[in-house]
Amino acid sequence: MLNVHDRGSLPLRNAQAGEWAEECRTIGEAIAWQARVRGGSPALVDAESHGVTFAQLQTCIASFAGDLARAGLTREDRVGLLVAPGALGAQLVVTLAANTTLVPLNPALTPPEIIEVAKRAELKAIVIPRWLDTPGRPAILAQGIALLEAVAAADGALGLEPVGPARGPAAQVRPARDSDVALVLRSSGSTGAPKLIPVTHGNLVAIAQRHGSDLWYGLTAQDRAACISPLYYATGLKSSLFVPLMLGASVAFPPAGRKLDRAEWLDVLKPTYLSVSPGLLNGILDRLRAS
Repeated sequence: MLNVHDRGSLPLRNAQAGEWAEECRTIGEAIAWQARVRGGSPALVDAESHGVTFAQLQTCIASFAGDLARAGLTREDRVGLLVAPGALGAQLVVTLAANTTLVPLNPALTPPEIIEVAKRAELKAIVIPRWLDTPGRPAILAQGIALLEAVAAADGALGLEPVGPARGPAAQVRPARDSDVALVLRSSGSTGAPKLIPVTHGNLVAIAQRHGSDLWYGLTAQDRAACISPLYYATGLKSSLFVPLMLGASVAFPPAGRKLDRAEWLDVLKPTYLSVSPGLLNGILDRLRAS
């Protein structure tokens, strides 16, 4: 995995790193802190003109806490998400991981594959963006798994709506702790069946602290990360999404299917940080040399 960081003359030290490190122990605490400090600053942007500020992201996290509780889901419950691309998909990833135990899923999975992952990961519910085209909805309901649709209001605010019968009484949801699992990722399965890999809030905070230190990349709120890797893979989730956001940096998403095309997004979104595989980086460099 390669990390590329180019801020020119921008300072390398995050002046607020010490204060941030003492106060923030979870995803929700980190986003809430950034919302207080730079609420109107962009958190998520994409080439389709979708934008989410830190204040809006914090509002969404608080709103989803109520939606999930009314659906009977607790913080410990594992909730799958068919991950849509772009800023709206990333907003769902962050919001669900802040409130529950998120299991991100490839949106291209077939219905049998979705059910197989759901059983293996012991999912209590699956969230599907209403705007995502997938044939998986009937299969999920047929298995008795709770299905919730993410819906976008006219002003861009996101909410959750249950599909099918009610799942029982509302749940009591406690605040997150650093030891709580935020993400359950799947390994590539190159040496056998994919393994389930838990990632705690504390793990993500520690990774963000390292990325923000002068010994690593010195990432600050002045940076913008280009999120090219899919958000159902560890690299896209940790290094390209959660770490920059928790440090107050914005995250930019190129157009779907045009990740290697400089003319489509690089000059517009102006990222300063990129974390990708060597193969993907070579593809970008080849396009740059040819332009």
